[in-house]
Amino acid sequence: TVTINTTETEIPFDPIVEEGDFYACIGDSSVLIEAVGEISSIDSLLSTLNDNNGAQANMFAVTALQETTISDFAMNLDAGTADWIEVHYRPDNYLDFTAAPDNSNTSGAGWTLVGIANNVVTAGQGNLTDIPVAVNITIPAGETYSFHIAVSPGVGVNYTNGTGTGNVYASNTSLEFIEGHGGSGLFNCTFQPRVWNGVIRYEATEYIDVTWFDMATGGAVVADGSPAEAVGTSVLPDANTAGDYSFYAATNNNGCYSLNTEEVVVHVSAVNVSLAPVDASCNTGTDGS
Repeated sequence: TVTINTTETEIPFDPIVEEGDFYACIGDSSVLIEAVGEISSIDSLLSTLNDNNGAQANMFAVTALQETTISDFAMNLDAGTADWIEVHYRPDNYLDFTAAPDNSNTSGAGWTLVGIANNVVTAGQGNLTDIPVAVNITIPAGETYSFHIAVSPGVGVNYTNGTGTGNVYASNTSLEFIEGHGGSGLFNCTFQPRVWNGVIRYEATEYIDVTWFDMATGGAVVADGSPAEAVGTSVLPDANTAGDYSFYAATNNNGCYSLNTEEVVVHVSAVNVSLAPVDASCNTGTDGS
């Protein structure tokens, strides 16, 4: 017997309703209602641990395919105790600014210090050493940010020769990791292309399903998805009667629903038309036109 468990345990965010009122005329055959479902997921992206080169620092870029908050890093370091490890970032692709006068790979201009970790005992070559610096930087969907990690002399940074500076070396549904530079120290990364060896840990916001109920709590499911068809549901079997019809959206993480629902109201009304004469004497008419 094979049992497939498709039930999630992580409670998603409440749905987002940008428009809470939808309008229809009596007799309309279709009314589409909309909401957005989101959930936060914790994940990671590994570049590689197959090093064939090394020095004291790396620079690399990361593109967020969906809004992503970088939590922290772990990387491939030689055995020993690093006096310090510095993490810097910039909210752009540093590879676009390596030429003079910016010199982004050899100058600290444009870079912001994220944090410094001291006396870090490493796990040795080919293993991941956690860098105890809380990054907590959110990259908007579609944007590219850059990171620079430098380690004190005495503990080497292991990395890999790349295939092309700016190439996407590793990716998943949240991030693209881009080949960059290696170097001999802080803001001195002149070797390229180089692939930083490590793991990027992150929190991503993903779009997920929306389910519609006939009550705010304890209701029955009447529709799934967004946009969803309101006409033909138990709430609104047809649009032949004027009135206000409430639907309640919940974010659906494979059967685990958001704690709260959001109301969307479909307003059905008669078509009211009034005709009034218009003085059209300028058109030689006498009774309007």
